[in-house]
Amino acid sequence: MLIFAHGLVGRADLPIPEAVFAAAAATVLVVSFVALALLWSEPRIQHWPEWRLFRLPAAVDVVLGTAGVLALALTAYAGLAGTEAERDNLAPWAVYVAFWVGVPFASLMLGDVWRLLSPWRAIGRGTGWLAARIAGERLPAPLEYSERLGCWPAAAGVLAFGLCELCWATAREPAPLAVLMLAYVVAMLVGMSVYGVEAWSRNADPFGVIFGFFAALAPLERRDGVLLARPPVLGAGMIDGRIAGTAAVLLVGIGVTAFDGASEGPLFNDVLPHLQDLFAGLGLGPARALELGFATGLLATVGLVTLIWVLARPRASSRFRSLRSSPPTSSRTTSRCSPTTARILRGWRPTRSATAPTCSAGPVRRSTTA
Repeated sequence: MLIFAHGLVGRADLPIPEAVFAAAAATVLVVSFVALALLWSEPRIQHWPEWRLFRLPAAVDVVLGTAGVLALALTAYAGLAGTEAERDNLAPWAVYVAFWVGVPFASLMLGDVWRLLSPWRAIGRGTGWLAARIAGERLPAPLEYSERLGCWPAAAGVLAFGLCELCWATAREPAPLAVLMLAYVVAMLVGMSVYGVEAWSRNADPFGVIFGFFAALAPLERRDGVLLARPPVLGAGMIDGRIAGTAAVLLVGIGVTAFDGASEGPLFNDVLPHLQDLFAGLGLGPARALELGFATGLLATVGLVTLIWVLARPRASSRFRSLRSSPPTSSRTTSRCSPTTARILRGWRPTRSATAPTCSAGPVRRSTTA
């Protein structure tokens, strides 16, 4: 039996009254946030040890990147040429289960594996390498990625993926899903050709950004080709919240996940018929009205999560606020950028346009690397 990894709905036959359960859950949340606000008002994970394991050969990038391209081609072919039955076709399973659920779990355990597997990044790097060998110095330099734009395209992309998965029935059909996949690849390649492979994939690629957040919690990290070990979870200190749109990506991801489970529960399903009647009254068909009802619920959930975050956000002390707002200095931070992350389309030549917006200033750590 093929089981799709969608939101799990809580049991309806709770051993205690629902009111008591809700009150206990709310109390736990309130106590947790109050404890965090009182006991963790200052940064505490700025320093952590690291242990050098070994250097990964350059062939790893080529092999895993090729595997990602082949997986993309196979999935798209299955969607276009395979059966129209969703449960019997590889494409919906590969996208909504193996990709959307499997890659985050792999990232939590192994680090940023998606940077190695990303098919559009592999195609962009391969095309850039070939173009640099052919055109040489005549190849124009990429444009500078706007710091104001930041991760906002990634946030919009995560929201669009959530709409396709949870609200738009057509996007779950194999053939339309394959077309959407190919259109997304084209959009990624255009962006990388304009702004550079690394700048685009680190900021504007929705999956590259959100999977990178999961990877920050992993006990492994690859840096400059060297595999490093560190305590789990503490790598979250590398996430630079000063980059525009970073919080938006996280809030949209939480909202989409929350709606994934809520859409199967009684609370939303009691409201859904009214939303469907509302859109049907505007002259839409039943199926389209139902899809818009789901989309309204998803957007409302994301908006509710954002509102809770805005209202519950603690006001930092002036000292902590000055630390976050002041530019990084050599005594307080060390650049997280490396020459290898600046390799872009124009002959792998590091330029400011490829590194400026993607450098996340990480805290100085007392490393125990060999």
